[in-house]
Amino acid sequence: MKINLIELANNLYTDLKNTGIEFNRYGFPVFPKEFLLNETPEEILPFHHRNAAKDRVKAVISFYEEDEELYHRLKKLDFVVNECSKYMGIVGFDLSPCVFWNIQQQKFNVLLSQLITLYIATKGSKVIPNFRIGRLETLPALLSYSTESTFCVGSLGCSRKVTDFNLNQFKTKVLYSRPKKLLYYGKVLPPYKDFLDTLGIPVKSYVDYRTRSYHKTGEKQK
Repeated sequence: MKINLIELANNLYTDLKNTGIEFNRYGFPVFPKEFLLNETPEEILPFHHRNAAKDRVKAVISFYEEDEELYHRLKKLDFVVNECSKYMGIVGFDLSPCVFWNIQQQKFNVLLSQLITLYIATKGSKVIPNFRIGRLETLPALLSYSTESTFCVGSLGCSRKVTDFNLNQFKTKVLYSRPKKLLYYGKVLPPYKDFLDTLGIPVKSYVDYRTRSYHKTGEKQK
């Protein structure tokens, strides 16, 4: 079964407007403060591996997965909502806004990810905003969250490579949004950590599920 993403976006937009969600002048939704998670989780797990949580009430579910997996989630969105409600909270949905794509496609994926995240939040799950956007034209998406929010970064994709472009994008996002704290799903590379340290922004990293699993397997073999 194929899913019509534009129709889904329109339906979510209408539903959220009817529940009182406001949208800023850039067209992105505004997340009410009470929807955001203030506590720091003990672990972050991708949705596919949610059952590996040591303690659900201290674990946050992320959607740092391939887009094809995420499309599959959208076909069973109510199931996703129900599963997420069993945990401490979620990281914002993560459809790719690849910087090499048409800018309208980037904006649409960022917007749709926010709409999906808000839909899950309206059903009771607390949210850690996803720090991922596309090119700098999508920066206003970060205005969806109150100042000094805690954001989550997934560092398993292109961000593993420190290039001038990636580093400048990161610095601009940080200066634009001024996060209270950054949570890293994966390794924090030194140039990013050094920049955060200069601004006094705390950062906490979480070993990604695949690396954690490999370590466990190696320990058993020893």
